[in-house]
Amino acid sequence: MKLAVLLFGLFMFVNAFGQGQHNYDKFVKEAWSLYEAKEFNKSSEKYAEAFEQLEGKAYTNDRYNAACSYALAKDM
Repeated sequence: MKLAVLLFGLFMFVNAFGQGQHNYDKFVKEAWSLYEAKEFNKSSEKYAEAFEQLEGKAYTNDRYNAACSYALAKDM
């Protein structure tokens, strides 16, 4: 019985993490598209939404791109 509960818990954890990663990837892709279209305000908002999906964790290059979006949005 304990093994079944453990396996169920593990399955739920993996499933929840996978969904967050999928949403993260979707938001980052959209943020990058907005960045390339020079819509820096919208891009920075999408990056913020992406980071929320993984509870503030993010890949370094995505953090860098988000920082560039924020900086360029302030220049406009």
